[in-house]
Amino acid sequence: MRKWLRKKAYIFSSVRFYLLLLFFLLIFISSLIKVEPYFLLIQSKDDINDRYVNLIRLTDNISFPVYNFILKNRVIFFNSKGSIKGIYTLNSKDIVSRYPASKYIITYSKTGGNIKCINDNGIKIWERESYSYPFMVSLNKILLLTGENAGFQLIDTKNNDLSDFMATGSIALSFQEAFQTNLLVIGFSDGTLSLYNDKLKEKWSKRFITDSIYPIVKSVAISSRGNFISAVGGLNDEYFYLLDRTGNLLLSIKTGENIRRPLILKFSVNETYVIKEGEEGFQLYSVEKRKLLLNKKLFKKSSNRKLISLDISRNGNFILVSYKYKNLATFVDFYSRKGVLLYRIIMRNDILPYVKFDNKDNKFIVETSKGLYIYGF
Repeated sequence: MRKWLRKKAYIFSSVRFYLLLLFFLLIFISSLIKVEPYFLLIQSKDDINDRYVNLIRLTDNISFPVYNFILKNRVIFFNSKGSIKGIYTLNSKDIVSRYPASKYIITYSKTGGNIKCINDNGIKIWERESYSYPFMVSLNKILLLTGENAGFQLIDTKNNDLSDFMATGSIALSFQEAFQTNLLVIGFSDGTLSLYNDKLKEKWSKRFITDSIYPIVKSVAISSRGNFISAVGGLNDEYFYLLDRTGNLLLSIKTGENIRRPLILKFSVNETYVIKEGEEGFQLYSVEKRKLLLNKKLFKKSSNRKLISLDISRNGNFILVSYKYKNLATFVDFYSRKGVLLYRIIMRNDILPYVKFDNKDNKFIVETSKGLYIYGF
């Protein structure tokens, strides 16, 4: 009996030891990731003499990863040192399309049907009449979609037509450009996934969505060099798909989810991972291993929480996610690839933060209606 008790006590103490070791190991790993604010841009209370914002530089000699940012009704353009280069005041009826790292923004007025291009000095450089909706898909390209998204055209920020107008007959629901190769992928309402070159010449087109009732492609993503394409299709039976650049299907997984809208879908810049928005958090997929690596639950589907934005770092080692916690607060969480929470920013519940990693350096950006925040890690 005593021997048996000693054996149980030994097992218990061993388990406790390894649990404590794991706990301290996690603390040690977390301590290696130091997150600190670098730069703050906040709305000024004093609008006298056009003093629209307060700039607070917390760290000197950093490269600035954002070129444009919207603060209330103004678009603020920065240079690489974080100084304001230009400010453009928006009309109350302006709809803005922007690519954060671009030196241009595009505005569209519903009432006038005019598209305007604004440069980083805050100056309108051209305007054209159009009743198509403009979407910036890269640093200098704009996709024009008709009112029902059943036709499109590609132009650039110099107002040059890069393609003729194309009528498709089905609605373009999601699109993205591979910023290093100029390949453009578009997903359609009839379940078609198509790849185009920079002149909107079709390279291939596939239909493989398995949802028999709603066979739509609701979200697409393409890797930086255009080697891989991801898509999420179906409303009732949602599937995650991974393809190579020639359209060969590499992976098809039923997610078991039912998000009835376009969702967030992104590749890491090094083309090794794909991150996808989920009903209760996010999922991480490996491109090389062709499988799901992580299904991170942040909240219950029935709870009053809402995922706002999601991004993955250049090398795929870190994940940023912002979401509302009931009506109490908004969280910005910084995770490791293993799903370990490394850092959390808590904001007021009326703030909607949009998060993004800088693709060139170890920084991440938090954009809100109250200000712009840049953190280094």
